[in-house]
Amino acid sequence: MQSAEPKQRVPVSADCFYAAESRMGRLHTCLNLILSENCNNVSFQTLNEWYNEVRQFKVRCVQRHVCMCAVSRGRAVKALILIVCVDDRNGMLFNHRRQSQDRFLRRRILNRAAGSRIWMNAYSAGQFSEQEPCICMDPCFTQKAGTGEYCFLEDGSAAALEENCEQIILYRWNRHYPADLYFDIPLAEHGWKMTAQTDFPGSSHEKLTEEVYIR
Repeated sequence: MQSAEPKQRVPVSADCFYAAESRMGRLHTCLNLILSENCNNVSFQTLNEWYNEVRQFKVRCVQRHVCMCAVSRGRAVKALILIVCVDDRNGMLFNHRRQSQDRFLRRRILNRAAGSRIWMNAYSAGQFSEQEPCICMDPCFTQKAGTGEYCFLEDGSAAALEENCEQIILYRWNRHYPADLYFDIPLAEHGWKMTAQTDFPGSSHEKLTEEVYIR
């Protein structure tokens, strides 16, 4: 396990922000024109698609603006990769214990993080061998994970990390387990799109599923 290094700062282009803002304005104008003049010729489904595009662009513009403000104030802006294990109802934890674990799943996580670092707390690190070079254990692991690095979360709020995520990886147990802590990011509502879905066998589960989300 490795020790922490200084956080990296990611520059955010003002041109990107203003280009997105300009496009959002054009979409609003187009949508208003259609509603006022050609509403009878446009299906509800098409209008709904355009509305969602406008809304999602607005969300991304706000996020970029937040990043720009953070950079201007000297704060580190990160783009980490979040890993979470969930059941069929997005449960993560029950009575302060993980729902399940799987040896093949741990190996898959380590293979994915090879060449980078994966941050976690002592509870999560207890699943892994102490000899794994990519594992960084720290009580404040969610704050220490840097740009392009992995963060393995089992016993906390994923929503608290969302603004710092460039990618979310969900591993599904494909089972129902008791839960009192849940994955709390509404992925579709917040503009996250699944780019890959892979089923693979586990050591103690017939089928596990890996889902990769970006926005």
